[in-house]
Amino acid sequence: MIKKQIFTLLALLLMSTGSVMAQGTEPTDSDGDGKLEITSKENLIYLSQNSNADWSANYEQTTDISFNSDETQVDWDGDGSGDWDTEDQKGFSPIGNSTTKFTGSYEGDGYNIDGLYIDRPSIDYIGLFGYPNGATIENLGVTGVNFTGNDYTGGLVGRNSSTITSKCYSTGTVSGNFCVGGLAGNNYSTSRISNSYSTANVTESTYYVGGLVGQNESNATIRNSYNKGAVSGESYVGGLVGRNHGLISKCYSTGAVSGSSVVGGLVGAGSGTVNDSFWDTETSG
Repeated sequence: MIKKQIFTLLALLLMSTGSVMAQGTEPTDSDGDGKLEITSKENLIYLSQNSNADWSANYEQTTDISFNSDETQVDWDGDGSGDWDTEDQKGFSPIGNSTTKFTGSYEGDGYNIDGLYIDRPSIDYIGLFGYPNGATIENLGVTGVNFTGNDYTGGLVGRNSSTITSKCYSTGTVSGNFCVGGLAGNNYSTSRISNSYSTANVTESTYYVGGLVGQNESNATIRNSYNKGAVSGESYVGGLVGRNHGLISKCYSTGAVSGSSVVGGLVGAGSGTVNDSFWDTETSG
């Protein structure tokens, strides 16, 4: 009886330890300004693995954060295991999804996050932030991303919904199916992207593919932003935006663009408005 009780206690302790390790390291508000501080990759892992109230909080990044350039050496699910298991092979879990959206704010303070890896080809809403809604994301760079997703895939954001994205940038490689962009897959509702850019290569995507944004929808805006990355897809492919039904103002693209149908140096197609914007006809092809 005593042995059984000891075994049960050990099992509970192991389960508890595993649960804590899976959470990474919880961000804290050390200076009392109401913002939880992101100071390490362990903080980001925690944020990716814990939604509920955590995805409605305000965050501030206080330093550059870099993951190992060899993605197989990263404990992406934060379970503390040295094995690159099935969950680790999927890479980083986006912050915000169709079930629980990210509704808080993220202030990057001019720092960047390097080496993020995501391999989830059958999953929608892929990016550092998968599905922010009514959120604010500012002053943040994501560099050297290697993202593969399904619908709504972007280097920084999968799908912006009534979200402000300002002074952000992305580099690396992004691929997916529908609504795929170097910075954001989809800019929806009253979302605003401004003073941002992408040099990420957008490849192996099907339709609504853009160097900066895959689709800019009605009432959404993109201002003072640009793309320099190469873009390739099948249909509705644009150097800046694949399909535009919103407003594009004071933007440009110099990236190479290729596709099978409905292809444009700046915008693939759409019924939206474009003001004071241009593309390089030589580099775009």
